[in-house]
Amino acid sequence: AGGLLALLGASGAGKTTILRLISGLLKPHSGSITLDQQEITNLDPAERRIGMVFQQPMLFPYLDVIGNVASPLRLQGLSKAKAQLAAESFIEMVGMRQFSRASISTLSGGQGQRIALARALAAKPRLLLLDEPFSALDVDIRSEMQDLIATLRAETQLTMILVTHDQREAGVLADQVALIEKGKIIQSGSMSDLYRRPASLQVFQAMGGVNQIDGFVKGNLFHSSFGTFTLRPDNPVTGPASLLFRQEAATIIASDSKIPNSFIGAVSSIRTIGFRYEVGIDYDGQEMRIESSFTPRIGERVTVLIPQEEFQVIPRAVEARPELSSNELETIRPEFVMHPSVAN
Repeated sequence: AGGLLALLGASGAGKTTILRLISGLLKPHSGSITLDQQEITNLDPAERRIGMVFQQPMLFPYLDVIGNVASPLRLQGLSKAKAQLAAESFIEMVGMRQFSRASISTLSGGQGQRIALARALAAKPRLLLLDEPFSALDVDIRSEMQDLIATLRAETQLTMILVTHDQREAGVLADQVALIEKGKIIQSGSMSDLYRRPASLQVFQAMGGVNQIDGFVKGNLFHSSFGTFTLRPDNPVTGPASLLFRQEAATIIASDSKIPNSFIGAVSSIRTIGFRYEVGIDYDGQEMRIESSFTPRIGERVTVLIPQEEFQVIPRAVEARPELSSNELETIRPEFVMHPSVAN
């Protein structure tokens, strides 16, 4: 209650379908939907008291701004005068007071979404669904709308579910994030959890991670062709595993001196990304990508340091035969399967 959950995932993952099921625009083939301890699976949309803001404003073109915002109040039985008086406060809440008598056709995309938001709030919902409402807006306007949502949350304590494919937006707005692929939640938690502590390679890749080193965990050490890495004392993984680290988490050192939790490779590519660079580091035919403000030369040998707190080790599935030794297991590179905690 009062929180904001972001449903994060690529197009086609099933995010909007979930919102349409919650709102009543779609009926589930099985299962049930419960809101605040009340089963709402078979209730009509109007009976659910759920507001929804879509990707497009979907305002009534034949009504002016105040008429649009007053429309749900009119449906609740208020007179036109009382509905419009109450609507004024919601229009002011979204920063559009000077536009209350404006025609819908004169509004920009961002202004239209503000009015759509005011109309949803005027219905006094117990849950507000946001279906990528800012995806069509310019970056600056999107940022303003994100600030508005944060302000409205603080003022109203309204529970919200936001659908987005934008990791930054989810990180800015959400208390909790559910990462969805093919209709399944593959991990949920804080944005930091998903970003820095993925439960599976699937989550790591969905969050934009690219660097993976396969190896074998024995004791508190991760052994691989890249060298040996010391793990955190609370590491629960043993046996075949993969070490994952974010592009921005490692540091390039202009030296080929071996230091703990590092490997030495040759610079194979350099690509500009804004004010930083994405540097490709080749190690025995496998390229790691590192974001850095430091730009070495192509072909230069450098050390890549991966701080212990910045990498994650997850188990790999290996069909281990009794005659295989630990050293032999280290060389196996099987297909990834989901972390047991996620599979369950």
